[in-house]
Amino acid sequence: MAVGDPGTGSADALVHGSLQAQVVVESLMPELGARSAPLLPPFAQLLATIHRAATAGWLDAGSVGRLRSHDIPDDLRGLGTAPPASDVAGRLELLGRVVDRSRAPALVVAAVAHGELIVLRPFQAGNGTVARALFRLLLTRGGLDPTGCVLADEVWASAPNPYLAAAARFATGTPDGMAVWLRACADGVASGAARAVAVADAVRAGRLD
Repeated sequence: MAVGDPGTGSADALVHGSLQAQVVVESLMPELGARSAPLLPPFAQLLATIHRAATAGWLDAGSVGRLRSHDIPDDLRGLGTAPPASDVAGRLELLGRVVDRSRAPALVVAAVAHGELIVLRPFQAGNGTVARALFRLLLTRGGLDPTGCVLADEVWASAPNPYLAAAARFATGTPDGMAVWLRACADGVASGAARAVAVADAVRAGRLD
């Protein structure tokens, strides 16, 4: 899915990049029944790895996997002015500490990380893909979606305007904006879980190979 991401490359390249980002995420998910999960790399390195997978086929090589050096990113401009490039590294370091140390429910941690990446837009482009991939990874490793089957991306792809509107509310930094965003993420997970169940039922019924 490429909701909110730029048209720098072809649609096929964007979709392929989104799929490659999910491949990275799935390699870091715990196996079913396992007592532990693969160790995560440092937060900034994790984001860079996901970004390389997502954008290597369509973004300028000098920007792939690297924090933006320009104050104006190429995507998600409807959310308003992005923080200056000089603030990006410090805010990512802070976000990484929050993700690593927080004892809040998995949905809250994942939603905050998702929203903060969309607001910060640490890369020149492809930020939405990275944010949604990280959201899925944190849900899985946090135990809310242990199988990694929740299809929240499909939900947001089918209704991008409400998703982006909720992200814009989060970007205001207000308690009400945070509440709207948390609700949007929770609704995406609930609807995504229902879609996953429908897919599983179709497979069992022989309607989907």
